[in-house]
Amino acid sequence: MPNTSSAKKALRGSQKKRQFNDVKKYHIKQSLKELRKVLATKPSEYQATLSKVFSAFDKAVKTNLIPKSRANRKKSRVSAMVDKALGREVANKSDRKLIKKAKQASKKAATPQAKTPAKKAAPKKVVKKTEETKKSTTKKPVAKKAPAKKTVVKKEVEKPAKKITKKATVTKKTTTTKKATPKKPTTKK
Repeated sequence: MPNTSSAKKALRGSQKKRQFNDVKKYHIKQSLKELRKVLATKPSEYQATLSKVFSAFDKAVKTNLIPKSRANRKKSRVSAMVDKALGREVANKSDRKLIKKAKQASKKAATPQAKTPAKKAAPKKVVKKTEETKKSTTKKPVAKKAPAKKTVVKKEVEKPAKKITKKATVTKKTTTTKKATPKKPTTKK
């Protein structure tokens, strides 16, 4: 059990968060069960339950319940399960890479790239500056302002008064002064 008040408060907060997370996990599991049931009985009506499953995973990622990559992996496996239940061909990892490359190649072939000649930049106009224009256009250096000094406000904390059992002893401070030593005369060579 926690001893300090802050540890007790942290325990209460973590218990609330745990309950919230348990509800989210329960929704994910229930939506997956519902999807499996729909695929077993009426495979043609899977769209609504599949969107519920994906939504549950997305909400879990949004609240940092599970990592994004785990949710993506699980969504991929769910969609593969749906494809298998509907009798669609399920592609393995190497097939997916080949399909992806083929799609990219077909996109490049479908969009004709017409080569247009690059426009040449217009030549810059040369303007001769006279002494008068040079004087008017030259900027004077601006003096930089010193940064503002921050004022620190010290808060006085009241300390509880301590009981003094011993008598305080007063010590005298002795001060010593240095005598001024005469300077040696400097000679010029």
